[in-house]
Amino acid sequence: MLWYVKKHYIKVRAIGNLVLYIIRLVYFFVLRDSLRRHHLSED
Repeated sequence: MLWYVKKHYIKVRAIGNLVLYIIRLVYFFVLRDSLRRHHLSED
């Protein structure tokens, strides 16, 4: 039983890390896009 929980916990952690990575990636692209737009509007 404990082995199953441990295995499941590792899977959940892996999924959580993946979600965090995707959120960070999306945030980075949105931030970069908004900065680029800001620079274009300044010109």
